[in-house]
Amino acid sequence: MDKYLFRNFLSDPAEYAQAEALWNEHWNERRESVRDRDEWKAPWLSTAFADGTPFGDGNPIFSAVSPLYRRGIRVIQLEPSADPQNLYFWIDAFDKDGSEKIDELVISCMLTRETLLDAMDMMSQWMDEGKIDLSQEGYYPVFPTSSRRRPRRLPQLVAG
Repeated sequence: MDKYLFRNFLSDPAEYAQAEALWNEHWNERRESVRDRDEWKAPWLSTAFADGTPFGDGNPIFSAVSPLYRRGIRVIQLEPSADPQNLYFWIDAFDKDGSEKIDELVISCMLTRETLLDAMDMMSQWMDEGKIDLSQEGYYPVFPTSSRRRPRRLPQLVAG
């Protein structure tokens, strides 16, 4: 049995839509259990070009923001591979124009049931506490901001 969910999401628009829907469904369920849930809005970052054509590249497949707490969440869904490490995360700063700095939890993962649940746990911690506290030291690698590669395309804010 294949452990990856929506293995062909990058080449199949229907699978991509199903993956997005799964992230949103779990987000909505998890959001109900955190304090100040009404302070969080999704989506935060655009997932389409100006003409409405979806990026379809998994970056971001999901995003949310709390302007009050100046914290955001971005999920990058990766194509399944043989890499035994399925989930990475880091904290970054998103600063649109020098006046609206948002501390951003970035979760990059190949989608499995396990990584989905772990990502939701991280999101809850980030929403409630503004930090991630893993129960198992070294469970997932954390990329220091200075050593990680920048994405090819920087995320765009949703018009609003």
